[in-house]
Amino acid sequence: DDDDDDDGGGGVLGFDRLRYFGFMPDEIAMFRLQFHGSRLRQLGQPVNAATMAALLRDADDMRRVEEDWITSERAADVDAERTAAAQHEAEREALDGTLRDFFFGLLAGFV
Repeated sequence: DDDDDDDGGGGVLGFDRLRYFGFMPDEIAMFRLQFHGSRLRQLGQPVNAATMAALLRDADDMRRVEEDWITSERAADVDAERTAAAQHEAEREALDGTLRDFFFGLLAGFV
């Protein structure tokens, strides 16, 4: 399906979207094995040839899990950016108030 949108994954799910960023199929396969191996360990399941083969047989489910992880990571990044921006804005407002108070206090001392 190389006719999918060239926008970094339009219509392509999971790690398959990495091909739009120049990754080779063997590199994507390695990402996939590492990701799903780690996921199986977190779930307390054995990581062996049989469990990995079973995972690869259900390619649609495998890609949905990858896509869920990608979108959850993207959402976490957006939340972190919003939090950092709000914190920066609060610090800037506090500094503006402090500088204003300092300036008017200094001005009052000279009058």
